[in-house]
Amino acid sequence: MLLDNYFEDLLNLLKEFRDLLDEEIVQQISNALTNIANIVPDAANLFAELKAILTIVRNEINGFDIDTLLPDGLESDKFISLIKKIESLIEKSKPLLPSKEAGTANDIQNVAGTIAGLPEMSTELKTEIVAVIDVILKKLP
Repeated sequence: MLLDNYFEDLLNLLKEFRDLLDEEIVQQISNALTNIANIVPDAANLFAELKAILTIVRNEINGFDIDTLLPDGLESDKFISLIKKIESLIEKSKPLLPSKEAGTANDIQNVAGTIAGLPEMSTELKTEIVAVIDVILKKLP
């Protein structure tokens, strides 16, 4: 299935950066994405939210000294490149999703709230996604 291919591509991309990203972050994101891929009806909703998260994180990074946000050994240009690659994968996968665009969230907490409010998603999956967002939030000033 094409949606599964998207998640496989994203997981492979994360593996490429495994030596650059904090292992805990990679593991949390990988686990969450794997679970999303296994719950296809929920995947489209989360897909839109993940795009919103990536956009917010990119915008936040553009406004701060990125080197203060990153784990040791991760260069800012490589991190920005990672975000752009993930966003590109999301863009390429848009035709697979319902036409509803992700709303612009004021901040990452709003996105987390939206995720937590999706009724059809399992509590375990919500917890994992919100945990990923929490990790990102802790990296921001």
